[in-house]
Amino acid sequence: MAYDNVCKFLAESDPLAFARWFLGSPVPSVTLLKTELPIEPIRADSVVFLQIENAILHLEFQTRYDVDLPLRMLDYSVRLYRKYRLPIVQGVVLLCEPSADTVIETAFEVGETLHHYRVVKLWEESPGNFLQEPTLLPLATLTCTEDPEQLLAQVAQAITAVENRAQRLNILACGKVLGGLRFKERLLDRWLKEDVVQESVIYQRWVREGAAKGKLEGKLEGKLEAVPALRARGFAEEEITVILGLTLEQIQSVRSDT
Repeated sequence: MAYDNVCKFLAESDPLAFARWFLGSPVPSVTLLKTELPIEPIRADSVVFLQIENAILHLEFQTRYDVDLPLRMLDYSVRLYRKYRLPIVQGVVLLCEPSADTVIETAFEVGETLHHYRVVKLWEESPGNFLQEPTLLPLATLTCTEDPEQLLAQVAQAITAVENRAQRLNILACGKVLGGLRFKERLLDRWLKEDVVQESVIYQRWVREGAAKGKLEGKLEGKLEAVPALRARGFAEEEITVILGLTLEQIQSVRSDT
């Protein structure tokens, strides 16, 4: 779920960019809506609801394909319509390619009920549009390419061009986390520098969340104590290396039950 949360963070920081990308058309304005819906309230960290012109755009980010996704999309659509009484445009953004035998559904169908939604497979998307919009740069690391290292170099160059320092650091941090789904740590370290990532706002937030056990004051012992807490919150080993500035070997040396 942590990778999906990165996408949620990006979408909520610049919802207009995500709406324009997903819809492929000019969007004059958007309003970020709450993720809680009535009738036994449900809330998902990887979900973003945006009110666009005369419609609601619902985006859901998925690291792995979930077989229960079609029913969940129908559920969201009904709840959103009940609350806002507007047409619902839905999309699922898949970050990782599933196994070859996985059937990715784009609709829920049972009896006479048929509900469609759009699925975007990032590994099939051209990186061009993502490289032109700063907030979409982290997603560019997962797009289609025949030369992964060249793609990383393009992403790094585009991030460097972001003038606002705070925005640049956040994009860099998110790019490194999402890039970890595809690239080895060595390659990410070459293009997305660790020391810069650690200055970002989102990095600091992750550190605070993961510091329930052990104070992170640069001491190895404190960082190692925070590993189980981060694991408990759903962070993968590779993400923890980014958050704590430790090697994968150091992370793996810590038992989950400590």
